[in-house]
Amino acid sequence: MTATKDRKASFITQIVLLLMAILFMYLIVDFGRQVGVSRQRQEELRLLDMEIQAEKAEIESLGKELEFASSPEAVEAWARRRGMTRPGERLVVFLGGSLGEPSQAEAPSAGRSRVDSPREEWLDLFFGTR
Repeated sequence: MTATKDRKASFITQIVLLLMAILFMYLIVDFGRQVGVSRQRQEELRLLDMEIQAEKAEIESLGKELEFASSPEAVEAWARRRGMTRPGERLVVFLGGSLGEPSQAEAPSAGRSRVDSPREEWLDLFFGTR
C-alpha cells in the first residue's frame, strides 16, 4: 500500500510541478509582452512630446506674425503692395527690368553704336538691337 501512496504522491508532485512550470512560462511570456507594450508607449510619448514642441514653436511664430500684422509697418506694407499712397505722394510703377545693377544683356556693349535720335531709340526699344 505504501508503494501506491508513493506513486500517487509522486504523480501529484509531478502534476503540481507541471502546473507551476506552465504558470511560470505564462508569467514570463506576459512579462515580455508588457515590456514590449511599455516600450511602444514610451516611443508614442516621445513622438507626442516632439509634436507638442513643434506646435508650441508654431504658436510662438504665429504670435509674432500677429504682433507684426497689427503694427503700423505691416499696414503700410500691405497698402503699398496694393498701390495705395499717402496724401501728397505719387505712385511710381517700374515697367522695365530690375532696379539693381544692369545684367550683361542690359549693359551697353562696346561694339554697339550710340543711338542718334528718339526715333531710333523707339525702334530699338520695340524691335531689339540693330
